[in-house]
Amino acid sequence: LVDREEGGMDNIRKALGDSTPVEATFRKQQLDDILAADGQQPVLESDTAGLRVRVAWLKVIEVAARGARCGIVADVIAGNKVTAPGAVAAPEYSQPWHVRGATKFYRVSCWEAIAPLPPILGWDTNYLYVACLVAAMALVLARAPGGLRPFVLTGLLGAASIVAFTVGGSADLLYALPLVAAWLWRERRWSALALGAAIATKQVAWLVAPFYLITVVSDRGWREGGRRLLIACAVFAATNLPFVLWDWRSWLLGVLTPVVEPMFPRGAGLVFLATSGGLPLLPAVVYTALEVGAYAVCLVAAWRLRRTNPELGAVVAVVPLFFGWRSLFSYFFLLPLFALAAVARMPLGDVVPERAGSLGALTLFASPSRGA
Repeated sequence: LVDREEGGMDNIRKALGDSTPVEATFRKQQLDDILAADGQQPVLESDTAGLRVRVAWLKVIEVAARGARCGIVADVIAGNKVTAPGAVAAPEYSQPWHVRGATKFYRVSCWEAIAPLPPILGWDTNYLYVACLVAAMALVLARAPGGLRPFVLTGLLGAASIVAFTVGGSADLLYALPLVAAWLWRERRWSALALGAAIATKQVAWLVAPFYLITVVSDRGWREGGRRLLIACAVFAATNLPFVLWDWRSWLLGVLTPVVEPMFPRGAGLVFLATSGGLPLLPAVVYTALEVGAYAVCLVAAWRLRRTNPELGAVVAVVPLFFGWRSLFSYFFLLPLFALAAVARMPLGDVVPERAGSLGALTLFASPSRGA
């Protein structure tokens, strides 16, 4: 059902007259030809995932969009392991109607065909993400001691990455909001419902779940920890079960895409030193081993320090991602929010501005008290 032969533009043109998805494999020379026709420079060997390839794919999309029967177009950029001569493509387990690719482009007529469109599709989802961010900040402030709130608010607003990525369209706040609620009120059993909502939304929350359970087990015992785990898993199952029953293979492949797909090395972590030329690029399995090893170390540290440093897990849960083959900055930009959620639970008591100022703290939301 998926044509993986070297056809380049021919395969795209074939898709215009057939409702069955067609996947075309483009060699570097074919991309260079497309760029040359548009007056662009050739693709560099070190730029296989860069801007020039994206320009080439825009030309492919432009050609595909000319066909009235081509309603959706997407791209998947693969490395030499997939496109090398003689390579055997991995089996395609998706349904015949499925079009692979992280970014998809739809013809307007596709939406017009199901008109009238629900009014909810006409609003900018960024408003929802910003609302989730404001709600998460409010929860952190509500949990923090009164005297500490001005400094926590300063920290939240001063973390430019949180606001910038959220306003830029990041949907990560959809999992961060329930995750923050679960961590802040983990002494309450209902927090397991919030944890379940978080792990049902994005895989990053999976890394935090064991640290949440460590603190619950430490404070309330193994039996309560088991109950919380069952509650969270029930929420996850209830959310995902309809999709699993509909097509379990597509669901599983979608969930495991970051692991099973031959993705390019990219990120702000250790791999950046290699992709920027500072260090040699190691095999992907080495970065995976470092990632798994780091996670194991963090879990052991959290368990041993569970009574003296119970808030440690809110921050170290995502540290292993720094060592991964893919360590995107989007994995880390919420760290200030999680860290301040941990600080809000610490028994620090009220902090008077004078005392905080003597320690080097600064805030615009509290002023020193006037002397007599």
